[in-house]
Amino acid sequence: QEVATTTNSDLHLVSNWFHDWGLELHPDKCKVMCIKALQSKVQLPPIYLAGQILEQVSYYTHLGVTLHYSLRWKEHAEAVSNKSRKVLGLLSRLKHKLSR
Repeated sequence: QEVATTTNSDLHLVSNWFHDWGLELHPDKCKVMCIKALQSKVQLPPIYLAGQILEQVSYYTHLGVTLHYSLRWKEHAEAVSNKSRKVLGLLSRLKHKLSR
């Protein structure tokens, strides 16, 4: 609870700073992820930015790396594998059309 209170307080200060400098925040583009053990039953209270509750997610992709709340790599490995399969499928379809 204390973490959520501190986070909400800090995000309120950030929101005020943005407003003071004429900048705009987009809370709909923001997500919240609590890093914790896989077996943990801890629930994070709502986190607010600019008066809106931020969506809580179990994993998030940032700069091509998929982060999971328990820091496991299964989702990232699956995403890389799927992307690789798509590229290989495209290359295999094109190999007959390209000259050597």
